Amino acid sequence: MSARCEVIARGGKLYVFPNCELQAGVRMACPPVKVLEQNSDAEAIGRAVMDALQMFRTNVPFPDDYNKAANDALKDTGFKNWRSFSKGAQRLGVRSVGAEILVTPTVADARGGYADLADKSMKVRADPTTIGSQVVDSLRMCEFR
Repeated sequence: MSARCEVIARGGKLYVFPNCELQAGVRMACPPVKVLEQNSDAEAIGRAVMDALQMFRTNVPFPDDYNKAANDALKDTGFKNWRSFSKGAQRLGVRSVGAEILVTPTVADARGGYADLADKSMKVRADPTTIGSQVVDSLRMCEFR
């Protein structure tokens, strides 16, 4: 099984969210979010990502109120909803693939949605400093449209 999380950069901060899989192919960000300064050292960023991957959960019941559950993940960010949180943010998808980590930049649209830039994905070994360095490098590959 591959675990997933996401890293969102916004306003000088990095937000690392574990993911929960509600059903095959349907995931959402779940608490707890780890908030770091964007200029944190690579090892701290990598450890936050590894911790979030460890918290990945499958077979999570689909919430009765999806929007409320999604917004609950933002509790420690200072934002009330994903629409405001996503404005001007960069997002990376992160997935464990065996002993490696796949980091995928995204392109953000004007509505706050994201699409993977799979051709810019990078695989690195599962080492905190290496992961953290790749997160920083991959954030530079994110696009806005």
